[in-house]
Amino acid sequence: MTILTKINQLDNIDTITDRLKSDISQSISILNTAYGIDRDVYNDLGGFCCIVSNEDDIKFLLDRWNVDILNDISEVTLEIDGYIKKLFIISSDYAIVAYIKASLIDQFR
Repeated sequence: MTILTKINQLDNIDTITDRLKSDISQSISILNTAYGIDRDVYNDLGGFCCIVSNEDDIKFLLDRWNVDILNDISEVTLEIDGYIKKLFIISSDYAIVAYIKASLIDQFR
């Protein structure tokens, strides 16, 4: 899984479209504005964006943050260029914005 907390991290990803990068960039900007650009996503408030590409990524989110991206209800669900964007509000000060390959979700339906 690719965890993203800074916009410049998108420069290293060649496997997603510019439209998807733009949406991720916007989500990262919102988190950075609200919680700071140098936050520790594992220990501080705020949260992160992530690109979910396989079953191990799904398991990691469930084990680490107790988020079942396939079955939990998300605050936002949006399809963007073959990915499903889901916003999960973990607490009043922590959110995970997951970008999940649509084909991965389809295989569990």
